[in-house]
Amino acid sequence: MNKMKRFWLSILAISTVITGIIMNNVQVNAKAKQLNNTQVNEILTKSKLQRPSKIKSDQETTFDVFLKPKHEHQYFQESLDVNTPGNGQFKHYLTPTEIGNKFGQSNSVISDWTSFLKKHGLKTTISKNKRVIFVSGKAGTIGKLFKTNLNSAKYHHNPLQFGKVRPKFPKSLSNSLLAIVGMTDHSHNNVFPNTDQLTKTSSLVHKMGGYTNRFTKTYHLNSLLERGFNGKGNTVGIVSFEEIHRSNVFHFWKHEHAGLSPDRFTVKNVQGSFFNPKMVSNDSMEATMDVEYAGSVAPQANIRMYREKSAVPSLLNTVSLFNTAYDENKVSSLSMSWGLQSSKTNALMEKYGMLPKAYLKILSLTFAQGDLQGISTFVGSGDTGAGNYYVKRIKKNYATLGYSQHSNDIVTTNPWLTSCGGTTLPYSYKGSTLGYSEFGNISNKTERAWGSSLMKPLQSKPELVKKNPMIRLRLTVGDGGGFSESYATPSYQQSVPGVNTFNARKLLTKYNYPIFNAPLISGTGQGRNFPDISANADVLTPYIVYQKEKRRSPWVLRAGTSIVGPQMAGAIADLNSGRNTRMGFLNAQIYQLATTQDSPFNPLNSTVDNNNMYYTGQPGTVYNQASGLGTVNFEKLFEEYK
Repeated sequence: MNKMKRFWLSILAISTVITGIIMNNVQVNAKAKQLNNTQVNEILTKSKLQRPSKIKSDQETTFDVFLKPKHEHQYFQESLDVNTPGNGQFKHYLTPTEIGNKFGQSNSVISDWTSFLKKHGLKTTISKNKRVIFVSGKAGTIGKLFKTNLNSAKYHHNPLQFGKVRPKFPKSLSNSLLAIVGMTDHSHNNVFPNTDQLTKTSSLVHKMGGYTNRFTKTYHLNSLLERGFNGKGNTVGIVSFEEIHRSNVFHFWKHEHAGLSPDRFTVKNVQGSFFNPKMVSNDSMEATMDVEYAGSVAPQANIRMYREKSAVPSLLNTVSLFNTAYDENKVSSLSMSWGLQSSKTNALMEKYGMLPKAYLKILSLTFAQGDLQGISTFVGSGDTGAGNYYVKRIKKNYATLGYSQHSNDIVTTNPWLTSCGGTTLPYSYKGSTLGYSEFGNISNKTERAWGSSLMKPLQSKPELVKKNPMIRLRLTVGDGGGFSESYATPSYQQSVPGVNTFNARKLLTKYNYPIFNAPLISGTGQGRNFPDISANADVLTPYIVYQKEKRRSPWVLRAGTSIVGPQMAGAIADLNSGRNTRMGFLNAQIYQLATTQDSPFNPLNSTVDNNNMYYTGQPGTVYNQASGLGTVNFEKLFEEYK
């Protein structure tokens, strides 16, 4: 996909890529066609579909066999216990092999599975957790065994059935099976919508952008770096679905005075299914940004990228990458800037028999393993504000899209990860600098939750929305946050002031027309509240990334919550370098710390000009759904974290 044509609303029905925003310029290309209101409405509600490549019968591909864990309740409880101060299991992290022996299937069950699969010409690799069997083979061989064509496979109700006819499996295997995942990744029904707009390069890069110090200085990390806590002895993991050029990364690290040892950056290639090979980038802006900033925030840590050649993250690809990272147990922190799909899209796909019922459980089992091992895992909360785009229906080559505050990505809201929201730093610009000369000066005085900065100037000049309908495409932007439809409120959030209550202002209509002077709404919610913590992610206070490319400056602007996760992972590597044990799963402890008198968190609780286009602050509490517990003072966190 042409990087210059990705727009903020890159929405995937099958896989929602949470990309940071490409900011070669914040203004629309002057040569781009001006759109009228009808055309803007169509962009917001309808999208052309991308479909997967056809898979040939002799093509090598993969699928995963997920086995039922032993003592499932204990597995999840212990994931919290080893990360909770005061618990007898605190800091008694397990190795992948220990997890397998304690919670995985028996050797005899696994042997039965591998013997059966090998008998049918398939190759197998066993995860150390003894819950996942990675299987590879030719598509025709797999299709014959499962009585299906991988180009049209559907899940159906039986966890082994992908075609109209059930395959013949020994009953002993079926009893140990949770789900088989990967068959439907090649289905022609497996599609996603794509929305593009053009941007152009300008001289704004060095006027607007900041480097690593924008993060480390703002969030009190510099003092720890000066004390020598720089990530040495730790490895930061980056989950990626595309490739990067090493030369870009090392050029940036040299600029930021980070370590330049050639073996500092390594890549672990993980085999998975593909969506469309033509879409895979060998020079990904997203992955480049993640690696550059993880490695500059933690200037002496090693960086290891876990990579699959698939532009679209499927459940198979996502869990395969995380399983590999956790199996290796090399990283002390891990970040992913991609998600899977919204909860409403997930429900639609399950309705059409595309997904197993165990989909969400598989994600939780996967991420909780990292918690058991003491690995701090981060993910961005999203860039489309308080909610998510989802697929309402598919007709021919188009999808009808909806947007809802009640539909959020099933990865970014998972309770076994730390979800990272976005903020806006103080700034002051002339409107003409941003391509909006009619607005005069645009400014922000204090750090706040990330939402569109155009609402305030539009209030005094609402006629501009009618004159330039494309402005509406700039309003559904901000950090993801709210309540999960998919997961219950986790125990670590319960009884925390602000959790499951909310303040909000409905600022946009269905078609992104601004609502001025919207009244404050208060209410209660339920489910996993997200994000957990936040840091700068706004398009108007962006970061500078180095990526050499023809016909433009190699220094480009980037923003979005996906730049927060890698920096958080780098910061935790710094803190880990001053500790005897890994910090582990942060959520089990940070919600306790947030309620103490000397909290290391700064809640952003104003109810004025502080929102993610819906949720706002809750004065007197420690949590709100626009920015979570708020921003982190890493110097305090280092002192207070046990």
